[in-house]
Amino acid sequence: MPFVEIFVPRLLPALSRPAADGRARPCLRRWLARARLQRTHCESWEQALCERFGVARQADWPVASLTLLADGQDPGEVYWLRADPAHLHAARGELILARAGNMGLSPADAQAIAESLNRHLAADGMQLIAVRPERWYLRAESPQALTTTAPSEAIGCSVDPLLPRGEQALSWHRRLNEMQMVLHDHPVNAAREERGALPANSVWLWGGGLLPACSRRSDLTVWTDAVLARGLALCARAACFELPANGEAWLRALRNGDHLVALDAADGLPDPDELERRWAAPLLAAVSARALHRATLVTQHGHELLRFTASRLDLWKFWRNAPPIASRPGAGADA
Repeated sequence: MPFVEIFVPRLLPALSRPAADGRARPCLRRWLARARLQRTHCESWEQALCERFGVARQADWPVASLTLLADGQDPGEVYWLRADPAHLHAARGELILARAGNMGLSPADAQAIAESLNRHLAADGMQLIAVRPERWYLRAESPQALTTTAPSEAIGCSVDPLLPRGEQALSWHRRLNEMQMVLHDHPVNAAREERGALPANSVWLWGGGLLPACSRRSDLTVWTDAVLARGLALCARAACFELPANGEAWLRALRNGDHLVALDAADGLPDPDELERRWAAPLLAAVSARALHRATLVTQHGHELLRFTASRLDLWKFWRNAPPIASRPGAGADA
């Protein structure tokens, strides 16, 4: 009998928003209240996905090489660092990361900026490629001793304590400052400011590493619209399909085995009303009807990874109607 894990980024903050229909999202509430809960330490959503596929941390989590693979490029045996377009703004005497990644750049604008930066980076033997307008990659011939912060953990925060850290950090801080100077007067940014769009006045450096050696996962089927999950599936040679529109469509395509459904973490919070309707309701119904052996909802909150696993017997625990774990700090794993 098949079972599924559904990875949903930043679920608990999203659940704090009132439901559009005024209801309490009964399926999600039932899932969170009655499932068996496992809590483990986790610093980022990217760590959670990497560890699910058995990928170890290098100096950093090797996100860049994995997403480059998902973007149809061969990472080879060199070091890659994500260098996504970003906008910083000044507030309270600090520089705040306002946006990183999807800034609405056209492919032509992204290429024009990449060409300008590469004229500067060539002296260091490095190259930046804008594979997609929202995902840029910086290639270095040798591994870099850097630890970085994912933009999902940095948006809205002061950038100073979140810049790359490690033995080679100071040279990268200098390089980043020089890249920002190139971007400051770039014609693409001047045109964006004229029409009221945010300029790409920086890049966000993160997720550096070599392409990891992934264990083969022929037993796993991945369904996702998240680029990192797709890259991990390719690396592990797992079957990988586009994310269906909803749980009903997914159940119609279901086959026996281990399934992982990973929702995109790129922009903002998930929509809990859509999650209730499209995924929680049909998956719990399938568990109740024994079409699924069990379903596990996985989300990261703070520095914890929370796994809510529900079987048919769990769903019958009508006496368990506790609120989500976010409102119960210090609660342990539920039996």
